[in-house]
Amino acid sequence: MLNIALPAKSGELAARSALAQARQRLGVDPLEYLFARSSEVWATSSADQHRWRGLALYAIDGSTIRVGDSPENWQAFGGSPGNGKRAGSAYPTVRAVGLMAVRSHVLAALRFAAYEVGEVTLARELWPEIPANSLTLVDRNFLLGADLSRLAGDGTNRHWMTRAKSTTKPRTVERYGPNDALVEVLFADSTRRNNKDLPERWLVRAITYQRKGFRRSVLLTSLLDPVKYPRDEVVAMYHERWEIELGYDELKTHLLAREEAIRSRTPPTVRQELWGIGLAYNLVRLEMERAAAAAGGLDRLLSKGLARQGNGDQDAFMGEKPKTVTIEVPEAWGGRGEEVHPRC
Repeated sequence: MLNIALPAKSGELAARSALAQARQRLGVDPLEYLFARSSEVWATSSADQHRWRGLALYAIDGSTIRVGDSPENWQAFGGSPGNGKRAGSAYPTVRAVGLMAVRSHVLAALRFAAYEVGEVTLARELWPEIPANSLTLVDRNFLLGADLSRLAGDGTNRHWMTRAKSTTKPRTVERYGPNDALVEVLFADSTRRNNKDLPERWLVRAITYQRKGFRRSVLLTSLLDPVKYPRDEVVAMYHERWEIELGYDELKTHLLAREEAIRSRTPPTVRQELWGIGLAYNLVRLEMERAAAAAGGLDRLLSKGLARQGNGDQDAFMGEKPKTVTIEVPEAWGGRGEEVHPRC
């Protein structure tokens, strides 16, 4: 909670209820509008600064946030019922899905709903918000032909990348090189029945690779040109998808200080608080990016294992993640040169 002091004309501080009353007067819509407008501008500008082969980099993924334990919140948001082996939710739980600029962790868009609403359903509201000339990284939960084929097929140079599911059985059309091919993925009959606008053939690129100590993986992507998008760079790029997981960690573990649940106890104030959290998180990320620029760019602010600009070193995202981050703090900010801190 912010330390807010609002002295009245008498000199006394405002009543403790003043902040709650002000929140009620403010409502949800202004914060939702402010987040939507600011996040679009900030994330677009940020992603433009850190492009890979001309493409702005984004990721989509979901998470959950526990909210205040009240009958109203249970009715509006619900929670996990448990599965016989694990207990259900101790608190009402909101399902959230975000669109994030990969290399700065700035949120570009956010959707949330009751726990029972699936991530894929919420993500369908985010696909139209992805800018042109971009690459969006997703996990295989979002490998849905109707959504991804529309994203890449609208003529705006929007691309996607994900891992194949074990049930995905692509048919090779053309081999580009070892473990790199143009393939056809068949739409399920139900998908075709429900989506009459789908193309006759869904052609994607399949790249097979294996890291030592890990199982073989197959990447599927709309980046079909093997010259413009080299195989090894594509493999390395997919593992930057982990950045959105780190972004959620920064928000839930650090910004919210591992709070058991956010405090709002009614559905409208929960929504208002979530938009406010998104705004606060983006302001922190924006200031961090500005600090990085003043220090010489992201590759100087972050440890070598996390730097992507210019060197393509992705080992940190394919194996063990580094435990610390090295930051060069200018003396003008009160720093002492390079400082090593725990990884957030």
